[in-house]
Formats: sequence, structure tokens, C-alpha cells
Amino acid sequence: MKRHISIFVLALLCAVLAVPAIAGEGHKCTADTQTCINAYAEKMANKGFLGVELNWDEKTEALVIKKVIDETPAAKAGLKVGETLVALNGVKYGDKEGMKSVYKKIKAGNTVTYTVGHGKHNRDVKVTLIAYPQDLAAKYLGMHIMEHHLNAVAVN
Repeated sequence: MKRHISIFVLALLCAVLAVPAIAGEGHKCTADTQTCINAYAEKMANKGFLGVELNWDEKTEALVIKKVIDETPAAKAGLKVGETLVALNGVKYGDKEGMKSVYKKIKAGNTVTYTVGHGKHNRDVKVTLIAYPQDLAAKYLGMHIMEHHLNAVAVN
């Protein structure tokens, strides 16, 4: 089963909440809204950005690229829709504890190595991460707040 996630959500949830929250269907954030906003601002201030949107593939325990954002390190590195991110700095995405450790260390300006799968072949791709674009950061924070913190129902 594939679920739409973004690299931002993966990084944020790994750092702030807990890795099981990523895979948990029906997960409800346990922090209050302001705590999420504060944690987001603190954690994302210097986080590195690759420039992809992803789907999690439970079968392969890899992230499938569903979109490559123009003018980003991912685009410049030649990453393509349909390829998979298998590992980051040698740690496989299926290793949740290892990924938490890796994500805590990643900052804008760092050069990292992604193991990228295409069919049965893998290749290592080095990229220098950029600062997270503010418009995308606001979008993903807003999506998190709407999904996990808003209880109001709109009425006409």
C-alpha cells in the first residue's frame, strides 16, 4: 500500500513526533497546535531540502518519487518520477531508528548521498541540500494542522 508523503513530512515527523506516526493509518497528532507550530519552526529553520514529493512503498520499504520540483537539488541531480529513494547516507529507509538519527543531522548546505533505485539497479547520487522553501514549508505545515488539529466542520 502506498501513501502520499513528502520529504518534509518525513523529516518533520521523524524529528518531532515519532516514526511510527508515518506508517500509522489514521494517526492523530498528540501535540497541541501551537506546540506543532513551534516545533516546526525550530526543526525546519535549517533543515535540508531535496525537492521531491514521495509515496511510501511498504513492500520495498522505499520512497517512490512522485514529483520532482523544478530548480531543486533533486532536479539538478537528474532524479526522475518513479525512481525510489532506497537509502540516505547508507541507512535504508526501512530502518526507522537509523533514519531518525540521520534526519537529526541533516541541515541545509550539507552534501548527502541518496541510494536511488531504478528497476533492479541502484546508484548513489550526491546532492547538496538547500534551505526549505518558505512557501512549501507553509503549505505542508498547513496540511498537517488541517489534518491533525482542526475539529471544526464548515457549514453553509
